[in-house]
Amino acid sequence: MLSLLAACDVGDRVGLARPGYPAYRNILASLGVEVVDLDCGPAVRFQPTPEQLDAEVKAHGPLKGVVLASPANPTVTMVDRSQLAALASWCTAHETQLISDEIYHGITYEQPGVSALEVSDQAAVVSSFSKYWGMPGWRLGWAVLPQYLVDPVSRLAGNVALCPPHGSQLAAVEAFSAESMDFAEAQLADYATARSLVLQALPQIGWDQVAPADGAFYVYARIGEHLEKYDDAAAYCAALLEQAGVAVVPGTDFDPVHGGEWVRLSLAPGSAAVAEGLDRIRNFHRSCGG
Repeated sequence: MLSLLAACDVGDRVGLARPGYPAYRNILASLGVEVVDLDCGPAVRFQPTPEQLDAEVKAHGPLKGVVLASPANPTVTMVDRSQLAALASWCTAHETQLISDEIYHGITYEQPGVSALEVSDQAAVVSSFSKYWGMPGWRLGWAVLPQYLVDPVSRLAGNVALCPPHGSQLAAVEAFSAESMDFAEAQLADYATARSLVLQALPQIGWDQVAPADGAFYVYARIGEHLEKYDDAAAYCAALLEQAGVAVVPGTDFDPVHGGEWVRLSLAPGSAAVAEGLDRIRNFHRSCGG
């Protein structure tokens, strides 16, 4: 995020996909940047398009930046190479800074992720050891920046965070060892198993739509028939937690407009825990009639 902040001034407009990771919106808004929600639903696979950006600029004025996450949180959808190239070209043509959040790269299924660095030398790319290497909380990541952002981001980082803890840096070096890479790949295989279990169970648990589960370790789904009994996804999630001991996140955390019909389920606990969670969800629906 520092790379975007270095490129923006108070009042500048930055486009974000909705649904999307809420910290993007909150950080930018807290610093006086105008957050522009791009309504990215099933019709565009939950990812922004050049056509949407054109419409936004025509209606409301230029965008200083666009944040792209592929795979995204919560939807886990990705853009392919041609889509990413089109977005990067649009940003270059409109003097808009593209920020590509690639923190979930490495955790993909049918197709590998494509880095913005493969299609543009002007994109800013951010990533982390948190996801693929299973190091959340170590607060260690990196950014690859266009030349004009290197100095301002360095100055911001030095004042905001100084540097990562020494222990985290040593752990990151070890993460590149053969043993750690084997662990990461085994973890990915287990995510894939858990993902298959969830996708197969969707008709049984009454979740009637699902975002294409391209990568990361979530499934984002619409709760469908259960909206007849519960006011929204938040009420559904509360009942599921209280009565079945299963925690899923309501989509309102990621989409204040349409998220009340959606939930995000995490695969991170592993396939065995996910299988048990799905059994509990089935039993919950049977016992309470929905």
